[in-house]
Amino acid sequence: MPELRKIHRQQTPTDDERNALSRAYACATFGEEGIKSMDAIHFTDMHLQAKYRTVCALANPAMSIPEIIHARLTREQDITDLVGAKNSQMVQLILYEMLIAYGFSGPFDTSTVEVSPQEYVVLWDKLLALCSQLKKLTSGRGLAPENPFRAASAHLSSNWHITPSNKQHTKMYTLTSCKPKWPEQYWENHKRYAVFIDDLKAPRVD
Repeated sequence: MPELRKIHRQQTPTDDERNALSRAYACATFGEEGIKSMDAIHFTDMHLQAKYRTVCALANPAMSIPEIIHARLTREQDITDLVGAKNSQMVQLILYEMLIAYGFSGPFDTSTVEVSPQEYVVLWDKLLALCSQLKKLTSGRGLAPENPFRAASAHLSSNWHITPSNKQHTKMYTLTSCKPKWPEQYWENHKRYAVFIDDLKAPRVD
């Protein structure tokens, strides 16, 4: 870690040093075993890493996802944060409500849910409203999508790397992971990354 701290503080690291730091971030995010099942182009993708960490942070076994989001919105440091930070948490809440509308318990639900024809109509309206809310939150314009199922799927894929999929055009839905595949999301992975960042940013001791 001392060597990584040194690289982290450098303004002009060498390519080898930059690669070493990039791999360290990947290991802290996905784990040593996790990156073995991924291509380097994927596990070093900072956007994919951030998405994975976002989902892992929702896996706290001591709190529900709404409780996690509420805690982030109301803790003292969030009060003085930029509006964009609050928007990020509201996006997470809307994504969660999309899954609840389907009948899932959250992004980690492995069950299969059935949507009857009557429920399909209700679900359409719920997703339409949620997609409009999300659009207004992120762009300031609450335009309703033509197909809320496709729009919701795109939002969930983009943010949480999952999508509700129906089996062979039936009304049976499951949550499937998007590509590229990544390791299972665990709360322990969130804690591991937090420790890594604390160590990396530890004050210099001369």
